[in-house]
Amino acid sequence: MPELTLDSYSDALYERLPSLFLDDEQHGFFGKDLCKAIMSMLQYLDVITADTPTHPGWTIILDPLVCPEEWLPWCAQVYGVKVPPGLTIEEIRAYINSPPQEARGSTAAMLTEGERTLIGAKHFRVQEQLGGDAYKEQFVSATDETPNPALTLVALTSQKPGGVKLEFTVTESPLIDEGTLLIDEVPETCLAATLADIT
Repeated sequence: MPELTLDSYSDALYERLPSLFLDDEQHGFFGKDLCKAIMSMLQYLDVITADTPTHPGWTIILDPLVCPEEWLPWCAQVYGVKVPPGLTIEEIRAYINSPPQEARGSTAAMLTEGERTLIGAKHFRVQEQLGGDAYKEQFVSATDETPNPALTLVALTSQKPGGVKLEFTVTESPLIDEGTLLIDEVPETCLAATLADIT
């Protein structure tokens, strides 16, 4: 019977127990199979426990930028981050590395979470202090970029600061019209723009 090819960690375990497997070849390499079965439950353990040039043993799973893909859910839990579904591996790394709760309560955090639910250009028109109310914000997105308005509202609300009233609207009309601003002959001087200038 040919000798089995073993992964480094199962091979290492087998070599540390020579007295248990003296007649292993006569028994069809049962010992090697056993070591492989045991260590298969601990796969990738050698990857995270080994020292690297930049990370001491075990710390690689605490760095979302280099953490092995298989350990990213665990890494997210350490940071208290609930990763939304549908993200790529690189997006997950970035999401854990910049936890949204650190910016929670800011308009930027609301935008970041809301944009994850949009498609296309992913534009929002944001109006803070709506109608002169310091505690009211309005977010408007385009219909063709908002496949699930309810999900977008949930995302925005998840980062909304307490006490702020959120108004979310989906509209068919363009959010931003293209416009031109004439530059005066005097360097670094612009003519005043009015609504009539927007085309």
